[in-house]
Amino acid sequence: MGKRKAMEKAQAAVAEPEQQKLKDEEQESENNDDESEGTSSQGGEDSSSSEDDSAPEVSDDQEDEDSPDEDPFDQIDVNFQFFDPKESDFHGLKALLHTYLDGQQYDSSPLVDTIIAQSSVGTVVRTGEDEDPIAVMTVLNTQQHSQAGFMGQIRQYVLGKCRDTAVKDKVAKAWDAAGTGLIINERLVNCPPQLAPPLVQALFDEVGWAAEDEPQDVRDFFKFKQYLLVTRVYSDPLAGQPAAAAAAAAAAAGAGPSSGKPPAGPKSKKQQQQQRPQQ
Repeated sequence: MGKRKAMEKAQAAVAEPEQQKLKDEEQESENNDDESEGTSSQGGEDSSSSEDDSAPEVSDDQEDEDSPDEDPFDQIDVNFQFFDPKESDFHGLKALLHTYLDGQQYDSSPLVDTIIAQSSVGTVVRTGEDEDPIAVMTVLNTQQHSQAGFMGQIRQYVLGKCRDTAVKDKVAKAWDAAGTGLIINERLVNCPPQLAPPLVQALFDEVGWAAEDEPQDVRDFFKFKQYLLVTRVYSDPLAGQPAAAAAAAAAAAGAGPSSGKPPAGPKSKKQQQQQRPQQ
């Protein structure tokens, strides 16, 4: 039920911009029709008196072929469906998660097996029943899977990215604490952002249900107190540098000369004679 509601919200969110676009196109078409009717009514007498001089009629087929503004691939309808992870998703999920640590190798196969085994919490997004998943979102208890190789590798990678010692200690403490959930969230680059809110809502709905409905020895693992989310942050490598250093770095990268002086032109004949060695 939760996934169905979340899927309906996602489809509505994705379809809303397209519906608004269709409304705008209809309104623009109506305005163009009104303008053409007004023009024909004002110039009716002139057009009737010069019927012999008018241009030949063009068929609709020819107009469609000659119109450069028409783009038959401007709009693509895609249905996104939410499912529980299953065994047939293994290869698709592994393809999604193999770059989870920015290309660094880790035990991705055991991670995928864990996601599939925890079917009560977690969602994959597909465009059809038999298609590969294009997105996945789930949460794993860091203490429950602390002995798994992939969990230790992810922990080591995250702590290695913490440059500040205080931040590093804070993350390590949170990782090792009871009730900490590691949110796994990966998707294809071209997935519409409207999928994110219903996916998040479905995840927390399932966490709440699992904490109440799962067997007693399992439900405690879903009583999370805090969450960790590994994500990518893009920063400007030249940010914070002095202007001269930034200009020099840009020039070294091929952005052009760092100074405002124009490049030297060809030497004159006199300069060439002066530089020529004497015999």
